[in-house]
Amino acid sequence: MAALDHPNVVPIYHIGHQDHAPYIVMPRLRGADLEEWFYGGNAVPVHELIRIAAETADALAVAHEQGLVHRDIKPSNIWLEAPTGHVKVMDFGLCKEVSSRGNLTKVGEVLGTPMYMALEAIEGNPEARSDLYSLGVVMYEILTSAQPFAADTLTQIIRKIVTETPPQPRALAPEIPDALCDLVMQLLEKDPRHRVASALVLAQMLREI
Repeated sequence: MAALDHPNVVPIYHIGHQDHAPYIVMPRLRGADLEEWFYGGNAVPVHELIRIAAETADALAVAHEQGLVHRDIKPSNIWLEAPTGHVKVMDFGLCKEVSSRGNLTKVGEVLGTPMYMALEAIEGNPEARSDLYSLGVVMYEILTSAQPFAADTLTQIIRKIVTETPPQPRALAPEIPDALCDLVMQLLEKDPRHRVASALVLAQMLREI
């Protein structure tokens, strides 16, 4: 994570140990995360969400170029810096090298936030496009004020992710542009091969919209 040098990634200044405990030194941020901002009653217009998603994709593109998968993209890990709203992606604590061999999860263990996780990530085999899926869930949630796979239990959430296709965002919010709606649904494809090819391509598509 310390190797990631990009304006849309929270930097790490120092890594060390004290009293047998590891620590990292990061900047103190001003602003709020996307979850706090949105559920605090602040509007996120469509054009602003597109900018936020594009900047998040920029950060993911840099991570993916380094061979890293974030694994936990969700509104609370997308910081909106005051006063500009500039995105800083946070919390690479579950980050995994794409080249790593073997399954990082233990039997019965799910690392991440299930409602934002792609099926392959839940199975313990995340790849770069798993992060794009998670960003698609974030976009769906902010656009519609609804989770695409909402349920009361972990088992129900996973069952929905495996078996169901959520309603198109425009069915819940008709003002959403068709191109943006189609892009979000593509990001939510269960087969990663059917999603957008890369974070870099996603950022470009968002800016075209």
